[in-house]
Amino acid sequence: MQRPDQPRRYCKKCLTPQTGEAFFQRLREIIAGFDEEEKVPREVYEKRLDACMSCDRLLAGMCRICGCYVELRASLKRNACPAVHPKWEVFPEENTEYLRGQTGSGQEDERN
Repeated sequence: MQRPDQPRRYCKKCLTPQTGEAFFQRLREIIAGFDEEEKVPREVYEKRLDACMSCDRLLAGMCRICGCYVELRASLKRNACPAVHPKWEVFPEENTEYLRGQTGSGQEDERN
Protein backbone atom coordinates (compact mmCIF):
# COMPACT_ATOMS: atom_id res chain seq x y z
CA MET A 1 0.00 0.00 0.00
CA GLN A 2 1.23 3.46 -0.86
CA ARG A 3 1.82 5.94 1.95
CA PRO A 4 0.23 9.41 1.57
CA ASP A 5 3.62 11.15 1.82
CA GLN A 6 5.04 9.20 -1.14
CA PRO A 7 4.66 10.38 -4.73
CA ARG A 8 2.28 8.33 -6.85
CA ARG A 9 4.12 5.76 -8.99
CA TYR A 10 2.94 4.58 -12.39
CA CYS A 11 3.60 1.59 -14.53
CA LYS A 12 6.30 2.57 -17.00
CA LYS A 13 4.58 0.66 -19.81
CA CYS A 14 1.16 2.30 -19.38
CA LEU A 15 -0.36 4.68 -21.84
CA THR A 16 -1.86 7.94 -20.65
CA PRO A 17 -5.53 6.82 -20.15
CA GLN A 18 -4.27 4.35 -17.59
CA THR A 19 -2.65 7.04 -15.43
CA GLY A 20 -5.64 9.27 -14.71
CA GLU A 21 -3.74 12.55 -14.35
CA ALA A 22 -5.33 15.88 -15.40
CA PHE A 23 -2.49 16.62 -17.83
CA PHE A 24 -3.16 13.42 -19.72
CA GLN A 25 -6.89 14.15 -19.77
CA ARG A 26 -6.03 17.43 -21.52
CA LEU A 27 -3.85 15.51 -24.00
CA ARG A 28 -6.81 13.28 -24.88
CA GLU A 29 -8.99 16.41 -25.34
CA ILE A 30 -6.41 17.81 -27.76
CA ILE A 31 -6.42 14.57 -29.75
CA ALA A 32 -10.24 14.57 -29.84
CA GLY A 33 -10.12 18.14 -31.21
CA PHE A 34 -8.00 17.28 -34.25
CA ASP A 35 -9.69 17.43 -37.64
CA GLU A 36 -11.03 13.95 -38.45
CA GLU A 37 -9.38 14.10 -41.88
CA GLU A 38 -5.97 14.37 -40.17
CA LYS A 39 -6.54 11.42 -37.83
CA VAL A 40 -6.11 7.74 -38.59
CA PRO A 41 -9.12 5.42 -38.27
CA ARG A 42 -9.73 4.10 -34.74
CA GLU A 43 -8.56 0.55 -35.55
CA VAL A 44 -5.29 1.89 -37.00
CA TYR A 45 -4.80 4.10 -33.93
CA GLU A 46 -5.26 1.10 -31.65
CA LYS A 47 -2.79 -1.00 -33.70
CA ARG A 48 -0.24 1.81 -33.46
CA LEU A 49 -0.69 2.03 -29.69
CA ASP A 50 -0.38 -1.76 -29.39
CA ALA A 51 2.95 -1.51 -31.22
CA CYS A 52 4.08 1.29 -28.90
CA MET A 53 3.08 -0.67 -25.80
CA SER A 54 5.23 -3.57 -26.95
CA CYS A 55 8.24 -1.28 -27.45
CA ASP A 56 10.99 -1.14 -24.82
CA ARG A 57 11.36 2.59 -25.56
CA LEU A 58 7.94 3.46 -24.05
CA LEU A 59 8.14 5.17 -20.66
CA ALA A 60 5.02 6.53 -18.96
CA GLY A 61 3.24 7.21 -22.24
CA MET A 62 6.29 8.88 -23.82
CA CYS A 63 8.59 7.64 -26.55
CA ARG A 64 12.18 7.73 -25.31
CA ILE A 65 13.44 8.02 -28.89
CA CYS A 66 11.80 11.33 -29.78
CA GLY A 67 10.16 12.48 -26.53
CA CYS A 68 6.62 12.56 -27.92
CA TYR A 69 3.48 11.36 -26.18
CA VAL A 70 2.76 8.25 -28.23
CA GLU A 71 -1.00 8.71 -28.12
CA LEU A 72 -0.65 12.08 -29.80
CA ARG A 73 1.87 10.87 -32.39
CA ALA A 74 -0.14 7.73 -33.19
CA SER A 75 -3.35 9.67 -33.80
CA LEU A 76 -2.21 11.60 -36.89
CA LYS A 77 -1.87 10.18 -40.41
CA ARG A 78 1.29 12.17 -41.18
CA ASN A 79 3.28 10.69 -38.29
CA ALA A 80 5.42 7.56 -38.16
CA CYS A 81 7.24 5.63 -35.46
CA PRO A 82 10.61 7.37 -34.93
CA ALA A 83 12.59 4.13 -34.44
CA VAL A 84 15.34 3.21 -36.88
CA HIS A 85 13.21 0.18 -37.76
CA PRO A 86 9.73 1.71 -37.33
CA LYS A 87 6.93 -0.36 -35.84
CA TRP A 88 4.40 1.71 -37.85
CA GLU A 89 4.63 4.17 -40.71
CA VAL A 90 2.88 7.22 -42.16
CA PHE A 91 -0.71 6.31 -42.97
CA PRO A 92 -1.29 5.76 -46.70
CA GLU A 93 -4.72 7.02 -47.69
CA GLU A 94 -5.42 4.10 -50.00
CA ASN A 95 -4.59 1.25 -47.60
CA THR A 96 -5.75 0.74 -44.02
CA GLU A 97 -3.65 -2.45 -43.60
CA TYR A 98 -0.41 -0.52 -43.62
CA LEU A 99 1.36 -1.72 -40.51
CA ARG A 100 4.90 -2.86 -41.17
CA GLY A 101 4.98 -6.47 -42.30
CA GLN A 102 1.38 -6.65 -43.49
CA THR A 103 -0.10 -6.62 -46.98
CA GLY A 104 -3.63 -5.74 -48.01
CA SER A 105 -4.52 -9.42 -47.54
CA GLY A 106 -3.51 -9.31 -43.87
CA GLN A 107 -0.70 -11.84 -44.43
CA GLU A 108 2.91 -11.29 -43.52
CA ASP A 109 4.94 -9.44 -46.09
CA GLU A 110 8.21 -11.15 -47.03
CA ARG A 111 10.17 -7.88 -46.68
CA ASN A 112 10.88 -8.60 -43.03
